[in-house]
Amino acid sequence: MCLAALPLEVATSPLPGAFKGRSVVLVSIDTLRADHLGAYGYARPTSPNLDALARESLLFERCYSHSPKTASSHMSLFTGVLPAAHGVLNWDEGGTRRPEALPTLASLLKRAGYRTAAYTSGGNVSAGLGFDDGFDSYVDASGLTSLALAQLALEDLARERRPFFLFVHTYAVHDPYLPPPEHARLFVDPGYAGRIVASQEALGVGSDWQQLHRAYWARVDAADPADRRQVVDLYDAGIHAMDADLGRLLARFRALFGDEALLVVVSDHGEEFQEHGRWTHSSLYDEVLRVPFLVRFPAAAHAGRVAAMARLSDVMPTLLDWLGQKAPGHVQGTSLLPVLAGSDRRPRPHLAEWNSMGMTAVRTGEVKYLSAKKGEELYDLAHDPGETRNLLPAAADRAYALRLAGERILEASFALKERLGRGDAPRLDPQTRKQLEALGYVGP
Repeated sequence: MCLAALPLEVATSPLPGAFKGRSVVLVSIDTLRADHLGAYGYARPTSPNLDALARESLLFERCYSHSPKTASSHMSLFTGVLPAAHGVLNWDEGGTRRPEALPTLASLLKRAGYRTAAYTSGGNVSAGLGFDDGFDSYVDASGLTSLALAQLALEDLARERRPFFLFVHTYAVHDPYLPPPEHARLFVDPGYAGRIVASQEALGVGSDWQQLHRAYWARVDAADPADRRQVVDLYDAGIHAMDADLGRLLARFRALFGDEALLVVVSDHGEEFQEHGRWTHSSLYDEVLRVPFLVRFPAAAHAGRVAAMARLSDVMPTLLDWLGQKAPGHVQGTSLLPVLAGSDRRPRPHLAEWNSMGMTAVRTGEVKYLSAKKGEELYDLAHDPGETRNLLPAAADRAYALRLAGERILEASFALKERLGRGDAPRLDPQTRKQLEALGYVGP
């Protein structure tokens, strides 16, 4: 399916408070790259269920993350503030916890009378980093289990007499890419003769993530086009496998709540396949920062595409606006309702950062500035969406304006962080520690 198969415009814009008292299901598919979905123009049939959902949804064509890392990105999604303000980091970067003074979407909805529940795959969205704030129950599962558990949760929530907020998270498409064989054979070239394998058994190592990760990438030759294609094929097969499991959750949602609740699908960051000389998600190029963002309204109302830019920090205040709740005054994201209504056409800057590696990226309109230890880069995305032609040093004046805009956003974020205070030391209970050891984030 291509983008043209979706409605070209939003027929009517949802009004503030239009869904007051409605339930919400928020699904985060970790490491899901937007342009590898049919709904976002991908030619391969990786995501039939998500594509069907997109036809019933408001689809934001250009939504961007604030970080290439799971914990930082998800906390911006949950709180509406930027990583420099909330300070939450992945476990392998220090594992800093959310400041107690910083409310989350779940805590605000709980205060408004919602039942709140979460089923996640743990790791960098574990309770120890403060993601459990406001949840009546927060279950750190593993693998695809969170999607299956969420189906059961929908049955329980259907018996509730009050609105609910359900958060679901999965690492199903994260590396190493080891999809089930029935999905792999749909995408992998049968003539591939390289060393990359598609199963845990073939890797011949232990079951923890760090061992699998190292063994997998040791077999990959970045200079070999066949290997690069095989990696992409396996990633696409993983999306297809995830999509099948997600389809069962979506079917149950439609049956139980399709005319009553909101369903939101996002990702924390994308993935890179040597476009800029890297694998996985260790840069601030658009293959990492551009993420899917879909909202399916009750009875599939308001379906269409939105070309205006959205940021993950905008998700929280936008949802609160639709639900008739007020976002806290410190929130740095903004509600997208004025954008949808056409009453706000001002370009809004987007800042992404990976502080521990000294990387920042700021975009206004179609111009993007990146700063890293290796130097500065400037791209005109309207004419160079692949970020292949660095305009510096010739366009130093344009870079200066964006650099200054980024510095101002960071200054405001650091000032907010001072007001919020630092988070307490992360809580590592035995179950979380065991899970993190398996994922390779902490040592035994």
